[in-house]
Amino acid sequence: MRGGWQAALALAVLLGAVSGARAQDGAPAVALETEASPGLPAGTASPAPNGAPASTEAPDPTEAPDPTEAPAPTDASRGAAAPADLLSPLAERWRTARPELHVRVEALRDLAGERGLANLEPAARLLLLDESLGTRLERSRAAVALAPDLPAAHAALAAAHVSEGRNPAAALDAALATLRALPRHLEASLWFGALGFWALAWALPAAGLGFIALCAARSVREAAHDLGDRLERGMPLFARAAALGALALLPASVGEGALGLGLSAFAVAFAYGDAARRLVLTAAAALVVVGLYPIADSAGRYLAAPASDAVAESAWVVERGVASPLDARRLDHAGDDPLALRARALQAKRSGDFALARERYAVLLEQGAEEPAVLNNAANVWLALGELDGAIALYQRAASRSESAPVWFNLAQAYGRAIRVGDHEDALARAQVIDDAAVRALTERLAASERVLLTDLPLSARVARARLLDAEPGRAAAASMRRSLAPGRLGADPRGAAGAFAAAALLAWLLVRSFRPSSRCRRCGDLLCPRCGRVAREGLCEGCARMLHRPETLDPKLRDVRARGLARRERGRARWYRLASLVMPGAAGVFGGRPLLGLLATLGFTGVWGAVWALGRPLPDPLVAGHAAWLVFGGGGLVLALVYLATTGAAYKLRRGSAGS
Repeated sequence: MRGGWQAALALAVLLGAVSGARAQDGAPAVALETEASPGLPAGTASPAPNGAPASTEAPDPTEAPDPTEAPAPTDASRGAAAPADLLSPLAERWRTARPELHVRVEALRDLAGERGLANLEPAARLLLLDESLGTRLERSRAAVALAPDLPAAHAALAAAHVSEGRNPAAALDAALATLRALPRHLEASLWFGALGFWALAWALPAAGLGFIALCAARSVREAAHDLGDRLERGMPLFARAAALGALALLPASVGEGALGLGLSAFAVAFAYGDAARRLVLTAAAALVVVGLYPIADSAGRYLAAPASDAVAESAWVVERGVASPLDARRLDHAGDDPLALRARALQAKRSGDFALARERYAVLLEQGAEEPAVLNNAANVWLALGELDGAIALYQRAASRSESAPVWFNLAQAYGRAIRVGDHEDALARAQVIDDAAVRALTERLAASERVLLTDLPLSARVARARLLDAEPGRAAAASMRRSLAPGRLGADPRGAAGAFAAAALLAWLLVRSFRPSSRCRRCGDLLCPRCGRVAREGLCEGCARMLHRPETLDPKLRDVRARGLARRERGRARWYRLASLVMPGAAGVFGGRPLLGLLATLGFTGVWGAVWALGRPLPDPLVAGHAAWLVFGGGGLVLALVYLATTGAAYKLRRGSAGS
C-alpha cells in the first residue's frame, strides 16, 4: 500500500499525542489501558507490567528478581509507560504487517489488547485524515475498530455509507452509534454540550422576546389610544404613540436592556390578550427566564469545563490509558483526592504493585466510594491477593449498582475460584443477558489465556464530567452572556426576572380591570372605544354589524360602496398578512389568532439559527466530532426548520377571522 513508511512515521508521531485539545500539556506518554480489546463496552483484562495477561495469583515476594528485567517503577512514575515502550512496537507492528489495511488494523488491535488499550484514538484520527491509507469506507471502518468510543469515527463511517448510497441501514446504524458514543467520550460530550447549550441560551430568549414583541405590536394601536385617554383625551395620535414609546423604554433606560424592553412589551400584550394569548405569553416569558438562567449556566459550565479541574482531567486521561508525565505528576501531588487516588490505585495495579493498589483502594472505600468501577477494580485487587470473600462482597456491591456485563463476568470468575459452581453459572448467565457479545469476546480471550483474566473498568466520562462541570469559571461565563440581554439588576437573579414578568402581568391585569380597553372591529379593523362612542357589537363596529346583520337598513348604493371598500381593505390586509407571515417568524400565528403556533414557529426559527451558529464551529473541534457535528446540529436544525415551516403553514391555514385583526 502507498505511503507505508510515511504512515508508520506519522502513526508513531500521532500516537504520542494525547489529543488535539491536550497538546499544550507537553510531550505525552501512552499508559497501559485497562479496557478490553476494541469493541468491548467497558473494560478489558488487566495486563501485567510486561504486557502479558495478569494473573489472579499474588506475586511471590520470595522469588528472586530477574537481573535482566527493568527496575521496578517508583511511586511517582508508576503506570506511565515511556513513549518508546509503546510507540515503537505499535509503529513497528504497523510497518511490518501485510500492506492490506484490515491486516494492519488487526495487528494494532492485537498489540493494543496485549497492552490493555481499548481506544487507539490517535491512530484512528490518522486513518480519518490520511486519504492515502485506503478508501473512505475502509478507513472509517478501521477507525471505528481502533477507537470504538470516538464519535468522529462512527460519524465518518455513516458519511462513507451515505456517499456510497448502497447500504442505508448500515449508515443509520453508524449514525445511531455516533449518538451512543457521545456521552461515553469526555472531550466530545463537553464540546457538544458547550455548543448546544450556548445555542439554546440564545435561541430560547430570542424566541420568547420575539413572540412577546409580535404580540405587543398587534396591540400597540389600542394601547396608545387608551394611554392617551388616561393622560389627555385630546392628544393626537402621534403624541399618544410617543407617550407609549417613552413608557415602554423606561425599564431599558434604567439599565435593564433587552429584558426591560421585553417586560414592557409583555405588559402591553398581556393587557390586550385573551385567555389563550395570555397563557402562551406566560410560556414565552418562561422561555426567556429558562434560557437566560439554567441554560446559560449550563453553557458556561461546559465552556469552562476543559480547564476547570486539572486533577479530574488527568485522572480521566490516566485511567483511559493515554497519559503524559504531567498527568502523573498532577495526580501524585493531588493527595487523597478521590479521582486522583483511584487513578493512582489503578496504575499501581497495572504496574503489578498489588499491595500499593490495595492500600489506595482501601482509602477510597473508607471514604465511602460506591462507584461501580471503583468497587469492581478494588475487587480485582482483592482477588489477585487471594482474599476471595472480600472480592466477592465488592463484586456484589458493584453488580447491585450497575448492570455491567464485565462486573458479572468478574464475579463469575470469583465464584469459580471459590468453587461455588451454581453461583458461577448464575453470574455468567446474568452477564450474557446484559451483553452476550461482550461475554463471548471475554470468554474467547479467557480460553486463549493460561491465566484468569479480570476486567478493570476505567473512570467513566459521566463521573469525570460531573467534576469538570462543577466550576466557578462557568458561572462567570454565564453571567457574561446574560449581561448582553439583561445587564441590570433583574438579570442578576432568575427570581428577579421571573418576579418582574409576574409583576408586569399583574399590573396589566389591574389596569385593564380599572377601565374598558379599546379593541378592533374584526371585519374592517377600525378602532372601537367605549369612551369615544364607538361601541363593539359582537366584535364588530356599527357599520359592519348593519352590513352583516341588518343590510336592509342601509341605502343600497351606500351599501355597495361600503361593501367594495371593505373588500379592498380585506385584500390589502390579506396581502399584508401573507407578507408578514413570510418575513416575520411567528407572525402567521400571532396575527392569525393562533398564538401557540406562533410561539412554536418563532422557537423553530431561532433554533435553526442556533444550529447554523453551532455548525460554524465557534469552538475548534478537538478532533473528536468530525461529521458528528453535522449529524447532531445539522440534523437538529433540519428538524427545527420543518417545525417552523409546519407551524407557519398550519397557522396560515387555520387563521381565525380577518387576518391581522
